[in-house]
Amino acid sequence: MRAALQMLRGDDPARRLLWRTLGLARLPRLGAALRGLFAALGEEGPRLLGAPSAEALVSARPSIAALAAPSLLGCGLPLVGAWPMELELINRDLAAGKDPDNVLDLRLSGAVVHELCHGLRRELHGPPAPWMVLESAAGFLGWLAYPRHVFPELPGEALPGTAPFLLLGQCLARLFGRRALLRTMGGAPLQGLFPEGAAEALDAAAREDFERRREVPFARDALAAPAWVKLADASRAERRVTLAEAAALDFDALPWWSEEPLPEDLELARSAVRSLFQVNVLAGTYQTHPCEARELRLDTRTCLLRRFRERRRWWTRRQCCGSRRRRGRNCWRSIY
Repeated sequence: MRAALQMLRGDDPARRLLWRTLGLARLPRLGAALRGLFAALGEEGPRLLGAPSAEALVSARPSIAALAAPSLLGCGLPLVGAWPMELELINRDLAAGKDPDNVLDLRLSGAVVHELCHGLRRELHGPPAPWMVLESAAGFLGWLAYPRHVFPELPGEALPGTAPFLLLGQCLARLFGRRALLRTMGGAPLQGLFPEGAAEALDAAAREDFERRREVPFARDALAAPAWVKLADASRAERRVTLAEAAALDFDALPWWSEEPLPEDLELARSAVRSLFQVNVLAGTYQTHPCEARELRLDTRTCLLRRFRERRRWWTRRQCCGSRRRRGRNCWRSIY
């Protein structure tokens, strides 16, 4: 049980911080993110979060531990952001005299908001949506709520490594609708939310992915997101492919390539660029920090965006690449 190992063992300042009474006026990141969650979810917010507003949520569950406990993973895994090494880092912050609310807001707000993005624990009567889809939906919702939890302006304020899931979430929202993607967070299967062919293709991809790995999913699996995007896009043309086959497809052979860019596509391109202005580092713990990128290079054939002279790379919206090839640099410049 998460509480037994993480929250109740020991009485050091970091663990006590997990039970500190929350005051949203003292926690600007957490307050903005919680209000952003309810704004993004609209009428679905009370069902997914268990309260009608951010203030009501914190009143009913007035600590980080209480916010996390009834969430989907609240009793099965340690709270992201409060593993032993992270608690040691928090203890060092507090020992250095830093304000407890500032430490909580910096180190824990992104983690607990991500837990909330997965919704409450619920009884399932069938398989949920694939893990990759659920993580991308949670990343997408977290970005809608508070972008700095994905793209940090200060070291340590983002949930580490979430940008790949955000980009996949943005793609799925563009292909099948934002409302459909976010409704997967309530436990609904893809059937009835996504088109039948897409739901079947994504469910089959999840089985294929598990059979290949035979291990618990991890954040690094988001690096396979381009194959999932291609597979989903191919399904719109009633083209059924495996994940392995999808990975080998060229973007210009898929329906999305020939469509005119929509505002969602330009926003996706902005996210792809912003993803290259951050770096994952070991700074006492695994963290995502902002960084500078002096030069970016876009391959319009593969849709790969790279930081020059570095291995770091990202994929961007395919029809933005296609438009750039057809209409020249002005299309790419118009993103900004």
